[in-house]
Amino acid sequence: MRKYSSSIVSLLTMALALASVGCGDFLGDYSSPEPPPRMDHVTGIIMGTTELTLMEGQGRLLLAQVDPPYATDPRIDWSSSNDTIATVSAKGTVLAKSQGAAIITASSRDGGITATCQVTVTPAVPLYSTDVYTAGRVVNAAGMTEAKLWVGGIEQYLELKHGGLGPSQARGVVVAPNGDVYVGGRETRLAGATQTNYVNVYWKNGERFALDPEDGTYHGNPVHGLALYGDDLYLWGGMQRMSQTPAQSTRACFWKVTPNGKITRIDLTSGLSGTLSYCTGVVVSGGDVYAVFYGTSNLDGTVVTSANSAKLWKAPVNDLGRPVVTELPSPRTGAATVTGLWVSEGSVYAVGSSAGTPTMPILWKDGAIQSFTYDTTVNVTVSKGTSYNSNLYMAGIQVVGTTTRAQLWTNGIPETLADGTGTGATTATCVFANASGVYVGGFNNLTNRNPMVWINGVSYRHAAGGASEPAVESIFVR
Repeated sequence: MRKYSSSIVSLLTMALALASVGCGDFLGDYSSPEPPPRMDHVTGIIMGTTELTLMEGQGRLLLAQVDPPYATDPRIDWSSSNDTIATVSAKGTVLAKSQGAAIITASSRDGGITATCQVTVTPAVPLYSTDVYTAGRVVNAAGMTEAKLWVGGIEQYLELKHGGLGPSQARGVVVAPNGDVYVGGRETRLAGATQTNYVNVYWKNGERFALDPEDGTYHGNPVHGLALYGDDLYLWGGMQRMSQTPAQSTRACFWKVTPNGKITRIDLTSGLSGTLSYCTGVVVSGGDVYAVFYGTSNLDGTVVTSANSAKLWKAPVNDLGRPVVTELPSPRTGAATVTGLWVSEGSVYAVGSSAGTPTMPILWKDGAIQSFTYDTTVNVTVSKGTSYNSNLYMAGIQVVGTTTRAQLWTNGIPETLADGTGTGATTATCVFANASGVYVGGFNNLTNRNPMVWINGVSYRHAAGGASEPAVESIFVR
């Protein structure tokens, strides 16, 4: 018999053991380690503009892209060498603040690669005090209605999704104590003069934010105004769901935007009955939210008994789901609209108009109609109102023959506002009052008309902005 060494026997024994239990069980599962993820590092930044000249108040969106464009981390941070001359936002929007020069820097998160743009700010000559902010619209070079913000009559930057190649409007402006400027309005979802699907939007320091989804399921119809209460921004107007039947139905609503950007929409009417409803004012006072709206639809979808019924809505600020809605009386049977709301010295004021021949203006105080002076033989309407230091101011129009004349009422006494030429062909749309005076916004009715501001009765014309559309729709004074 052949003899084997003990070492050979041991090897044979091990081989049999491996065969019976499997290599994986004996040695443990083993696979090659995953290679580290590939990192395509940033090697440069391509800046679309390296030199830029802006006038005070103007703005521009700078474009920058990392190189290579497929870099693993393409994020870019923006900074300004001098925020008092020019600021830059997180997305690259530059706003010119004051005369001088500043360097705007784009820095890659990966590797700290930088590129710069030299910004030169030139002075602008205001028409009036730069404490006066106005919002409205003009007709631009492309023939489109374009949202505008003015400070002291100088155009400011508003980001437009289509660069002015789609219609837009601005209907409200307010300035926060920290200097942030908010504008409310709407813009078409797509570019083109024939586009009719709008998105309700607001701008903060020139940057655009949508209030509703921009996928075409909603139509902004439109934002009518905005205000700040504490840290929250309130906007009001109308909105319709394009998927509902009939599609033209518009619901009155308002939006609440918190400091972290959360948006909550509160519907005041259903918009399900095929009728139009609009919210035209919101005030937060004494722990309650007040809103006014008009239209022919209730929140439950039923039709109101009188056409365009003006209503006051009230709910606790911490429980907006428990509103009390009251109808504002009309001096006539039939249609009444409400166009403005404010609270002063514990009383709730609203203004509007009653249809008929002639059109009648209405002032409500705590739900009751108040008397004031106006010509009862011609069409008269009131657009907005406010109070300051126990004085009450209202802005609107009076139509004499074929001439529309802007009106300012002070404690119920009317004054006609002319455009400086003596023609009286003017319209007043809004009013603001503080310790420095009374400010009215509107437009003249020339063929190539001007947005206008009246300060303590003195008129100021903005540059002519085209036919039929240009106007100041909102005014705020710091």
